[in-house]
Amino acid sequence: MRIILAVLLILFTSSAHAEYPLKLYNEVKQRGDVKAYFTGFGRGISWADSVSEKVNGKRLFCVPPKLGMDEPIIQSLIEQEIREPSDGKPYDQDTPVELITVKAFLSKFPCNK
Repeated sequence: MRIILAVLLILFTSSAHAEYPLKLYNEVKQRGDVKAYFTGFGRGISWADSVSEKVNGKRLFCVPPKLGMDEPIIQSLIEQEIREPSDGKPYDQDTPVELITVKAFLSKFPCNK
């Protein structure tokens, strides 16, 4: 029984993070679960923005209507923002990649009204 509990503890603590600091992301970004997490996170940001438009009449960013938020696009947005931060200042290694992802959406898809 102790062995099973130890294995479960290792499995659940090794892949579960409240947020991903940039240093950890760079170490594990090729893993499928990390890609899936950030793809889902990016899609969630898009859905939240769509709901904001319906409820508040305002959007934070404007993704082109025909652009699908698939894994390669979201991963590319994140990687571009890491390499070339939109504010010109390199990210600290403890910066949450979730924040970097939001900044990527804001800078790549501004709403020009």
